[in-house]
Amino acid sequence: MISIMSVDNFNQIIEDVNRENTALLNTLSMYEDKIKASHEVNIKEILTTRVMPFVEASHVRCEIRLIIGADIPPVIGSYMDYSRALINLVSNAIDAIEEAGRNGLIQIMLTRKEGKVVLIIQDNGVGISSERLQLDNKNLPLFVGRTTKPEKAGEGIGTRQIFSTFGAGNIKVQSREGKFTRWIISLNISTKKKTDQLSLLETRFIEFMKSTETIDVDRGSTRTEVASLIWQLREMEIFSYDLIQPFSRYNNVRDIYKLALSYRYGDTSFRQLKDEIEKCRVDHEIIRYWLLGMLNRIKQNESYFLKSFDFQKYKGSYFKSYGQAIKKTIIFTLDPDTGHFYAADRRLAEHLDFVPYLGRQREQLIRGEFKGDVKNLDSPILMGVWSVTNKEDLYDKIALLQRGGQQLLDMGIKPEKRLSFYHVTRNLSSFDMDTLKVITLGRMVKLSRDAYDELITATDEDFDGLVFTD
Repeated sequence: MISIMSVDNFNQIIEDVNRENTALLNTLSMYEDKIKASHEVNIKEILTTRVMPFVEASHVRCEIRLIIGADIPPVIGSYMDYSRALINLVSNAIDAIEEAGRNGLIQIMLTRKEGKVVLIIQDNGVGISSERLQLDNKNLPLFVGRTTKPEKAGEGIGTRQIFSTFGAGNIKVQSREGKFTRWIISLNISTKKKTDQLSLLETRFIEFMKSTETIDVDRGSTRTEVASLIWQLREMEIFSYDLIQPFSRYNNVRDIYKLALSYRYGDTSFRQLKDEIEKCRVDHEIIRYWLLGMLNRIKQNESYFLKSFDFQKYKGSYFKSYGQAIKKTIIFTLDPDTGHFYAADRRLAEHLDFVPYLGRQREQLIRGEFKGDVKNLDSPILMGVWSVTNKEDLYDKIALLQRGGQQLLDMGIKPEKRLSFYHVTRNLSSFDMDTLKVITLGRMVKLSRDAYDELITATDEDFDGLVFTD
């Protein structure tokens, strides 16, 4: 219609375009209403990929604590609506914390109770007065749709959207003015039958490919927007681990991962990657093409990020985003002077696999691992070195670990985070790191050389010169 538009028919063409546009929107709205109730939503995924990056990137000093119960099933709803509602909820929490003028704490708990998935979000902001918690004739608290912000920003649109998405009957708001606000949201568990693993992989692959066709950030984007896409990029990488795993029945998956690593950061071309992957046997041929497509998209988006944004500014997001792999053990090799690192699922890689891409000798690097959310203070990060020749060299390696620990602090890991240590891989001395020792990250980096002995232990003479695995 636009192509035939002229001065003579301008009004008629515009009217036709508007009519067709309205018809299309109505059709889409009807379709959304029809299928909305049958959508399955993974709340854990929304919390880790949307909500946590949003809080992490906030200008308000705020700690977030996430507690997820075991075996949380998908719920019924709309992914986009749920995402917007939870972002609105934590955005209001951050505003309330800022108004309170205190260090913020947002606690999120996801559990299963009485046939429902229950989501609890609590902040230590200014709270809501008891009068505004009273319900109106629509069973909505009086604060819904009414903002108390001085600039009247949004006029309470966020709270209306939250109640519209989850339903007033599924939300309970508790608060004490000046102390806290707690939202308790009950969600209906999906009753769909479980699909097989192949269908799950296919669904996730399609979702990732559609959602990452374009990169919606540039140098003018906010830190929140950039951090969110970094977490999405990491989610794609973690998904690629699941695509590599089906090859394990007939192949060494570590060889496949090293090939993928060389494609992402080395000299291997996509053609070479494709030729080698096609030689690997797998039960379902389609997985081969999903893996190739995912690795190609990851490299494309990751290259854009690294060229467009300062790594030092976002290295905390890069590192902490691996915490999405809640059920995996993540190993990493870190340059303690720059903070550059590479990481992967322990089942797919060894620490030495990353050394060539960091441009340093392995003795100048440190190795480590963690499991689950790195912000969980009780779950320690393990750190270690490759070789030690004598006690003085061991002291030097502890100093190296201290520099690595400082990099973790610079990434936003809490000083209270616990650390423990690997055995030295190749040890020619009579001393080793004490693998039973647990110390906080903050104490570790401040430890004086005179106090290093509390981190080491004498080795049994029968084990002198022992080489441990990487």
